[in-house]
Amino acid sequence: MKRLSILFLSVLLAAAMIGFSGCENDYPDSIYDPDEQGGPTPVINSILPEGGGLAGVSEIVINGENFNSNPQYNLVFFNGTAATVLSASPNQLVVKAPVMVSDSINIKIAVHMSEFFSNSMVYSLQAAVSDLTGFLPNQEATAIANDADGNCYVVMIEGGVGAGFKKITPEGELTDYAPRGSITLASGLKVGPSQVLYALIRREVIFQVPEPNANPSVFVSRSGTDLGSVVDLDFDEFDNIWTAGDNAEVYRVTPDKSVTAFAFEAEIHSVRVFGGHVYFAGNQNGVEGIWRVPFNADGPSGEFELYFDFGAAAGSEFVINAITFAADGTLYLGTDAPEAIYTVSPEMEFGPLYPGLFASPVLFFAWGQEDEMYAVQEGDPAQEIIQKILVIKTFKSSAPYYGVQ
Repeated sequence: MKRLSILFLSVLLAAAMIGFSGCENDYPDSIYDPDEQGGPTPVINSILPEGGGLAGVSEIVINGENFNSNPQYNLVFFNGTAATVLSASPNQLVVKAPVMVSDSINIKIAVHMSEFFSNSMVYSLQAAVSDLTGFLPNQEATAIANDADGNCYVVMIEGGVGAGFKKITPEGELTDYAPRGSITLASGLKVGPSQVLYALIRREVIFQVPEPNANPSVFVSRSGTDLGSVVDLDFDEFDNIWTAGDNAEVYRVTPDKSVTAFAFEAEIHSVRVFGGHVYFAGNQNGVEGIWRVPFNADGPSGEFELYFDFGAAAGSEFVINAITFAADGTLYLGTDAPEAIYTVSPEMEFGPLYPGLFASPVLFFAWGQEDEMYAVQEGDPAQEIIQKILVIKTFKSSAPYYGVQ
């Protein structure tokens, strides 16, 4: 196949534009210079991140030689599709990954005034977000949890009627796990020690499902205990349950079912244990944010403190529905704000996870296999908007869920 030089194609394009600019045959002197040797051929040496990126999300770093410092003078092709060049130097280009999912994408580069394309390198782009399983319009997962193998558990309603506990494999297969018993919906769900499921029902009862096909039974309730109105729960490394809701206290439930209340007045929506602290997402005195308290085997070992003021960062009208952590300390927030999912780094840097990819609101979080996080995106049966459990590539591993270890 005959190779056409990029320089020559540019000359042809310029000549064509001149030809269409008017009807008079008033041509300039030729701009073709037979002695022009062209610039050096661009070379690709490496591409980061190694192992691949996320389609439409990742910033891809291409290290090499003979690039142009002007981003507009570099054309970076992913299987023939030009990517947006974000920055450029003679030895490095940063581009936004195009919306293209494949394990074998050929990347090559053309540079202004260079006669030939660069060498090509094969790269992989994965989908940043996909659906775990297909729900029907009348189906809704009212809480979500995960086990150590990446299986997902939900308490489902169908057409407003409780449909029991369901199990969804990482491959998206949905099966019955346990009957509903007296349960219609749940506000919180976790897998606890010995693979027992714990669900918060009607803000006043923690039910447990000890094994597949077993009827849910009461683990602890508000009746006869200090337990208040609770909506979410998580386990610590001592097998205690931490739970909270709209109360003047938060609560710890020990394996022997004793309940202890600790003073902290707030409307809590989500609870997560991480790094020696219990984190509570909710609203206190008009501040929507994340609070935390250090703890040990005896309970809180310090004072409650405001960890992150979400209202100040995103707007006081928005609500945090769910929180979870990656192992590196990245905090994920599921919200009703426009970008739905936000992150807070350990250095307190705040921003949307993947701008433009999520519909709001996001209600619950869990983790799948390796670097995949699950998120429940709300549906609207009245408008036939189907609820989804999203599978999100994070390139991070989950922080421990102590109940499943």
